[in-house]
Amino acid sequence: MGSKFPAVIPSAIASAFLLIGAAPIHAYGYYIFLRWAVCAAAVWFCYSAVNVKRGWLLIVGVPLAILFNPIVPIYMHKATWSIIDLAAVAVLFGFSWVIRSTPKANQTVQGQQ
Repeated sequence: MGSKFPAVIPSAIASAFLLIGAAPIHAYGYYIFLRWAVCAAAVWFCYSAVNVKRGWLLIVGVPLAILFNPIVPIYMHKATWSIIDLAAVAVLFGFSWVIRSTPKANQTVQGQQ
């Protein structure tokens, strides 16, 4: 990856959607959309983590993708989801911080191509 920002942007967008979704006042359709958005961001999270040689982040990214997957949804009370939404925001912001502070993964070691 030439730039770390493409890895951070989906996390920021999904975090904004999660913050909006933490308030249990939305129609059910919003939560379906939220599942798609957060699952896609989590998959991108995992791809980016592997791409910058931070595979250990998969420990967080894979469960996040499974939890928010829209194909086989996990059902819980809205209050529980609000807590999970806020925790997911913290995870995504933490991920963004780790990715931004990681040296470029595509830099070659001097003398190696």
